[in-house]
Amino acid sequence: MAYTEPLHPVTKQPLTELERYLWRLRMVAQEALYMHRGLHKTGDAAKALNEELLFLLTSYGLIIVCKFLEIWDRFGALGKDNERIRDVRRAIQPFVDRIRTWKGLDTFRNTALAHPYLTKDGKLIGPWQLLIEGRAPTYHAEILLLVQCVRFAVLGVLTAFQTEYEALKPILTSPPPQPSPGQGVEKGTQIPEVLRPIAKEVDQRLKPLGVVVGGPVAKEFIDIIVRVDLLLS
Repeated sequence: MAYTEPLHPVTKQPLTELERYLWRLRMVAQEALYMHRGLHKTGDAAKALNEELLFLLTSYGLIIVCKFLEIWDRFGALGKDNERIRDVRRAIQPFVDRIRTWKGLDTFRNTALAHPYLTKDGKLIGPWQLLIEGRAPTYHAEILLLVQCVRFAVLGVLTAFQTEYEALKPILTSPPPQPSPGQGVEKGTQIPEVLRPIAKEVDQRLKPLGVVVGGPVAKEFIDIIVRVDLLLS
């Protein structure tokens, strides 16, 4: 069945451009809220989570921030014919300005977070390059601050367009359909029994090529897992 966009809960008509942006802003805010709630439950996240997990979580936090920026910038185009949007965006802009202090954030997203380590002109670039140049945040707290800026910026927009937003609630808060059971492994203990035959088959396919997985490369991957002090070089 082909996917169809949600219709307005009241009019049963396609959403207006403004309503579409309110819907998208609320979605990105929901992700930011989930992250904030999850970290809040851990107490002191820096102590409760190890460095690797905190790195992964905050990296996704930057993806949320970049999603927001993309929506925000395009939302501004509606202001050409809507004074209310222009005024609201201007009032909320300090939150966005705080995020935009990081001039390389979009590039960081496009080269390291969501795409595989290439510049626009095809040059290899490591995930640390923009960090070294001070163009993307390194501290976990700074990234969480940016996620908070997203939350409050969206809150400002939705409050300014409360009537339109409240009407959309039924298509924003309805629980998603539950997936059917049996799609993938359910428990971590099941992972080895699924991976083992796949790895065995791959080993058999590599042997005619003269490739045996092991040695220093395998040791490197194992070391990354067991050593918590391994640094990128």
